Amino acid sequence: MQVKITDQAKCDIKSIREYIAKDNKVASASFTVQLKRTFVNLSIYPKIGRYRYEFKEGDIYTYVFKSYIIVYKLSNSELKILRVLSDYCKLTTILRKSDRRN
Repeated sequence: MQVKITDQAKCDIKSIREYIAKDNKVASASFTVQLKRTFVNLSIYPKIGRYRYEFKEGDIYTYVFKSYIIVYKLSNSELKILRVLSDYCKLTTILRKSDRRN
């Protein structure tokens, strides 16, 4: 299954990397490698995440990676990474705001 990362998810990842790099550049690079590995694993086992019934868009899943929530959508041949969010945020509020922008 092909992995596609949305522009919003790329922005999330960049912000996380920059935040980590303030304290430790090596940890920031390691985070990026581990996150990419997680994306590959999700493409192999896409239903390992939690199905989110509360979103009407369909086939939205979340997967916890370290202290972040990976939000992704499944289609027949693609796993689309929608967001990579801190676990303390309100998931439904953030996703609804990003839907309004698209």
